[in-house]
This record gives sequence, C-alpha cells and structure tokens, in this order.
Amino acid sequence: MNNKHSKIEVLAPCGDYDILIAAVHAGADACYIGGNSFGARAYATNFDEETIKQAVTYAHLHGVKVYLTVNTLLKQEELPALYEYIQPFYEIGGDALIIQDLGVFSYVREQFPDIAIHCSTQMNITSRYGAEFMKQQGATRVVTAREMSLAEIRAIKEHVDIEVETFVHGAMCYSYSGQCLMSSLAGGRSGNRGRCAQPCRKCYDKSYLLSMKDMCALSLIPKLMDAGIDSLKIEGRMKNAYYVASTVHAYRTIVDDCLHGKFDPKKAEALTFELANIYNRGGFSDGYFFHHNGAEMISKDRPNNQGVAIGSLERVEKGTITLRLSEAVYRQDVLELTTKNGEAVEITSSKDGTPGQHLTLNCPKTKLLQKEQTVYRTKCPKILQHVQDDYINSYKKLPISVSVTARIGAPLTAIVTCELDNQTYTATCTDMLVEKSKQGETTIETVKKPLAQLGNTEYELASFTCNLDTCAFLPNGVLKKLRRALLAALEAEIAKAHTRVAGKQLSWDTVYESMITKSPANASDTQSSKQEQMIFSAVTQEQLRIILEELPHVESPVTGITMPLALYNQCRNMIPDSIRLYAELPPVIHDRFCVDLQESGIRGIYIRNIDALAILASQKLPEDCVILCDASLYCYNRLAHAFIRRFFADTDISFLTPRELKLEELDALAGEPLCLTLYEYQPVMLTANCLQKTKYGCKKEPVTLTVTDEMGNRFFARTNCDDCYNIIYNKVPYSILDKYKEPAFSRLHPRGYLVRFTIENEQQVRRILQILSGKSYDSYEKTGGHLYRGVL
Repeated sequence: MNNKHSKIEVLAPCGDYDILIAAVHAGADACYIGGNSFGARAYATNFDEETIKQAVTYAHLHGVKVYLTVNTLLKQEELPALYEYIQPFYEIGGDALIIQDLGVFSYVREQFPDIAIHCSTQMNITSRYGAEFMKQQGATRVVTAREMSLAEIRAIKEHVDIEVETFVHGAMCYSYSGQCLMSSLAGGRSGNRGRCAQPCRKCYDKSYLLSMKDMCALSLIPKLMDAGIDSLKIEGRMKNAYYVASTVHAYRTIVDDCLHGKFDPKKAEALTFELANIYNRGGFSDGYFFHHNGAEMISKDRPNNQGVAIGSLERVEKGTITLRLSEAVYRQDVLELTTKNGEAVEITSSKDGTPGQHLTLNCPKTKLLQKEQTVYRTKCPKILQHVQDDYINSYKKLPISVSVTARIGAPLTAIVTCELDNQTYTATCTDMLVEKSKQGETTIETVKKPLAQLGNTEYELASFTCNLDTCAFLPNGVLKKLRRALLAALEAEIAKAHTRVAGKQLSWDTVYESMITKSPANASDTQSSKQEQMIFSAVTQEQLRIILEELPHVESPVTGITMPLALYNQCRNMIPDSIRLYAELPPVIHDRFCVDLQESGIRGIYIRNIDALAILASQKLPEDCVILCDASLYCYNRLAHAFIRRFFADTDISFLTPRELKLEELDALAGEPLCLTLYEYQPVMLTANCLQKTKYGCKKEPVTLTVTDEMGNRFFARTNCDDCYNIIYNKVPYSILDKYKEPAFSRLHPRGYLVRFTIENEQQVRRILQILSGKSYDSYEKTGGHLYRGVL
C-alpha cells in the first residue's frame, strides 16, 4: 500500500485568521486550526465560530483544506457542548477533525458520519497495530508519534490503507505526546487539556535536560516521500505569520522540486538556514526518523530561540566590540553575546557586513565579555521583510474567465468561470436592461477595463469575451457593480459545493446506549466482594517477593498482581493459584512486539495504549482472561469507556480511575467498571529519550536517576533498556490510603483497588503493605494528586 506520490500535502499550523491567509499565500495544501474549546493550544488566539467559517471559505477558495483540532480530553460534563462546537465547522464544509479522545471519536462517528477523522498524535499511536485498528473504527488518517522511526512509518503505509501524517518541523515534546502529566501535576495546567505550561523547557540540574531541539526535516523530504507519507505537518499554532509563511514556503519548494525529480541538497540547506534565522531552539534536529535518542537532540544550553551564528568576538574595547563575520549581517539585526557569568547582552547592528569582514559595533558591558565567543543573530528584519514581500504579499491569484453579453433591450449578463481542484465553478449575474447610447460607440476594451480591476481580490482575469452591441450604453459604475456581484456569486458557488447540513443533535447517552454491549460480563459489577478486592503492581522481583511475604496480613482480599511481561514470564510460577497474575503489555509498543495470548495462557492482561488495545481486539483471549486498563488510556468520559468495552462483550474489563479528574468528576463515571488507585508514584512523562544517556552515557542497564528543578523539586527517572524508554515519576507518591474508606469514594471502586510499586525500595514497599495490614500508619510525604483540585 506504499504509495509513490504525485502529490504530498504540506500542512500548516494557523493560530489565527491572518496566519491562515499567510499560510495559503505561501503554498500550504491544508491548514489546521483550533476553536475556542477542545484544542491542544488553548493559549493561541484561535478561531471563534465566525472566523472558522471565514477561514474555511477562504481556504476552499484557494483549493486548500482546513482541519479543526478537537484534540483534548473531554470530561463527562463537557460532552453536551461537543455538537454545537463542531456543527458550524461541519456545515461550512470543514474537511476533517483531529481527535484524541476515544469518546469524542465515538460521538463524531455517530453524529457526523461523513466527516474525515484524523487520529491526533496525542493518541500516541506508535505501530501499525494501532493504525490498522483505528482505520477499522473509521479513521481516515493517523498522525504518527514523533518518536516513530521512518522504517516504522513506512511499515504503516505498507500494511494499512490509511493516510499517514507526520511532523517534519517545529517544536518537539520530550515526552511521547499525550503521555505527559508534568505540567498538570506541577501546576494544574494539563497538556491533555491544551494548557501545557512547558515544564520541559525549565532548568533541571542546572541545564535544560528536557528541552528538545526543534525538528527540521527539509533535507529528508525525498526519503519521507519514498516512505509513502501523505502529509508533512509543521508544528507551530503559537508561532507568528513569518514563521508559518517561511516554513510553508520552504517545504512547498522542496516538495515541488522532488515531485519534478529536481531535489537540490544545496537549495534545501539554504532554505534551512533561512528558517533558522526565523526561529530555532538550540539548532535543528532531524527528529527520530533515524535516531532513537541522544544528547545531540537536546538543547541543553537554552530553551528558546538561539538564532544563527554570524561570527566570533575578536576584539573588546571600552564601549565597542569587533566581530569577525562568518555570515552576512544587516542594519537593524539583533545580535546576542554572553557575559562571563552567562548573562545575555543584545545589541542592534548599525552597519551591514559581509562574510570574512571585521565589523566594529557599539556595545554595553564590554568589561564582562569574553573574547573568542560565538555571536548569534536572533532577529533579522531584512529576512522578515523578504518573507512579508515574497511569501505573504506575493501569491498566485485564481485565474477566472468572464463573458459579457450586452444587447440593446436585453438584461446585461455576465458569466464567470473558475477551475479549482479539477472542478469547474460557474456563476451568472444580470443587471439593467441595456439601452442605446447617446454618446457614441462602446468598445470591448471599455467593458473589459472595470471588470478586470481585480487588484484587491483573490483573482486575475485570464480571459475575457464580450458579445456587444457597439451602441449599447454601459455606465462604468454599473460594470463595477457587476464585477462585485460576479465575484460574490462565484464565491457562493464554491462555498455551496462544500456545505453540509448536520443531523439532529444526538445526546451523549443515546450514543452510549448504541455502543455498549449489555452482557453479564461487561456490566458494571458493584458486588461488595469485588468492591473490596485488592490488586498489587510490581516491577521488580524484590518488590514481588515482599508483596508475597506480606500478603497474608493485608486486610482486604488480594485477588491480583500485575507485572511487566518480562517479569511475568520469570515469576509466574511463584504466584498462588488463588491470585490472578496480570501481564502488563509495554507502555510503548513497536511493530516488533509480538505476543500470542492463547499460547501464553495469560489470565489477566494490563494495557496502557491503543496499540495494546488493538492487539487484544485482534486476538481471541484465553478463557477466563480479564483486562485491566491503565489510566493512560485516558477514559475521562463514559463514551471513551464504551468505545473500549464494546470490543470485549464476553470479557471482564476494568478501568483504573483517571489521574487528572477530581472527586466529583470521577463520580460522573460511577456507572463504569472502575478500579480505584490507592497508591503510586504517578508517572509524569514517558519518553523515548534517556536522561542517563544524555547526562552520563548509555549504561545498557536499568537505573533510577533523580533530576531537580530550579525550585528544588526532585523527580525520579527510571530507565527501561529492553525497549529503550524512560519513565519520569512525580517527586512524591500519590496516596489516599488514609481516605479511601470515606463515603466520597464509595461509588468509585466497583472493581476494587490498585496499589502500584515502581521505584520504591524494600523499606518503602513494606511500609505501604503494613499500612494496608493495619499494623502502622507512619507519616510520609504524599499528595492527593488532582482528587481535590482538578485541572484546567
């Protein structure tokens, strides 16, 4: 299914209407925008209902598609607002919705069945298993995780008939998208709700260990096209028009060159340099296409725009500096130097300079400057003006053909025709009855001139014909009025071709009832025997040994233990038959992962992601096998639960309570088969990068590290060398061991409780188990997570 392209989409980020116009002018094939709700960039200007309609109309006029982001997680109480949010975009003819939440996905499939759905990168699909599964559910496109290699992306195109969209330029998250709770737990601003505070751009251990360089894959476009990628996605809905227009132009240029067999590496290099002058964070990286991780992907020295190196500081005198230039410098360029204590010093160049030249400029704080340092340009007004003039203001207008008929005694009639996306649009307008002129002959040029005055419009006159009585009286004002009416009618015809009418609003519970399977195994079980059962989770043999030692003393009945699949295979014979052993499928699943559930005889399966869900849905589960879904599957509403439950009508399935919902929000999910988490170090990041490798080099063995932020808060990072990822954990454990028997929790554990051990040592594990045995309640630092505060 790997397609060789005659066309590949350049997809632009647009934070407001003016930026969308800039993107269209610069050559975008499609734009993605966010409304005032449910978008992953809540702090962008974004689009209200009226500007959404304007944006779609304008883009379609130029043959450009528009996608609306609905790529956040919705709480149960927010589901009723979904229809009114999507309806205007749907009815004006919006082209696709970008979705993260499985409940939103379910609702859209029922309510707006003929609109395309793109699975957001926030869904964190990392293999062809997840891509094929979501294709079967009705997705038309998958936005791949940034961490996927090009070989893995190619595998999706070779095995799955689905469009693939891949990020090629812009900011990169340190965490797998959708798997970060650091902003949420640190400050109550959830990245899954579009309000990330970017804690990865903060300083840890006196450097920016989590700050990824920006991605630039301009030179890799031939390889990306060969892999069959359908859409090249540019990140940046918080960026300005200069950034968007310059980036779109660069990718448009190289894509078109490749389509014509004329790829020029030097041209790609020159355009990359231009983009670096607009914005780069510590230089560019080519992402994960060919590298899984490494210090070279991290901007350890600064988290913001570095600019480009333009030379070195050769001489320092009182009030002046002399630079030896390696790049051209222009008047009004903003240059940056660094003092001996690391403070940035900005100066504005008063002169032009050429490579190899010595340039002397006035400069403050010269006593604090160190010679031989690299000097950077962080702003170049000359390049910005070039972008404005050549990419934004200069663009290809739509060619139209106009035909006028002016016969005495008949209405003045004009027909306009436009070819757009292999479709012909035609509009006809009439005006006054044509009378005989008393002032001599009327020429075709006289008629054409006012109709050809299209300077402030989106059109240019490609051809003109006129069936004219030469003695016809045609006032100039009438012809101008006719021109305006023609263009308005043409735009209405183009818009009409895309418009739809939404069906009657469906309530969320109507959709829920149509999805959920009514079977004894899948019904919410609220029997007290299950309400009080306890499940433990361990990741090491030492933790498992201690759990088994303390098991007889735990007050609640212990019915299950979960552990990673590798540990499961080593320790399955250690567990009493009375306790169900759950095999945890990996937090990240790649194509190479393989498990035969029937052959393994697994009695319990613990899943964390859509790729694992896809594997389970594609196999016949062992008899009496049960499923436990981790909170990282993000079932914040009942429709998300229903999406998963419908695949396992004959299987007992439970869901851990979401980590970002407060008590009253959890209570809205009380009808679902919930398992209440009582204790854990909450994961704040799942990352393909490795702190051990970045700081000290790869040891190829699991270790636990600590990193400390500028406020003195410590976070723990655990390396997994088998699958090469890190999990970063919150600084203190989440625990409600002193509260979970309160009435407020009574409806939140129909499937019992979970206690999870990850980075704990023997003493910490024993302390928690002794609390559960009623032996002691030692005080320890802990947090209630979001149970009492929630997130924005």
